[in-house]
Amino acid sequence: VGDINAIMVAARVLGYGADYSIKRIHPQTGQESECTVDLSKVEDKLINEKLAKDGVNEFEFTLPFVKSKITFKLLTQKDENKIDKEIEGLKKINPSVSEGLVRMKHTILSIDGNYEQKVVRNFIDTNLLARDARALRKYINDIQPGVDMNVNVEFKDGYVEESVFMPIGINFFWPDAEL
Repeated sequence: VGDINAIMVAARVLGYGADYSIKRIHPQTGQESECTVDLSKVEDKLINEKLAKDGVNEFEFTLPFVKSKITFKLLTQKDENKIDKEIEGLKKINPSVSEGLVRMKHTILSIDGNYEQKVVRNFIDTNLLARDARALRKYINDIQPGVDMNVNVEFKDGYVEESVFMPIGINFFWPDAEL
């Protein structure tokens, strides 16, 4: 996923330049205003290889509230495709299926050392607290390599808002689109 974001940003910079215009509410005036993101200043997020378990795509995390020690993996594009197909199938049976839970079932590999898929899925369905899932998602986001999508945004009056999650809209690849 991080590689895809990096390719998107690089393609945008090569195709249209580093200045990316977005609309945002100015923190000082409260008015919607056009502002600019300098895509050439987007930083890479590198993985700390010391966190990886035995050099494989396995990482450990202790859930802060239920205190279970889990092993998880960073999802690949192959995993994302598999998740999309599973969600599509489940939605035919239950339109309100939780995509987040399906994603967790593909991310978490073991619970307290037990790698049985049935045990992991049952834990996620019955014992995984929302606040533990949130803590895990935050940890994964912090360690996952890729592009840091938090950028500084400069308004026309020179005011700079720091560490804004960069929105990617239709004008990312079609800057002349008036949407």
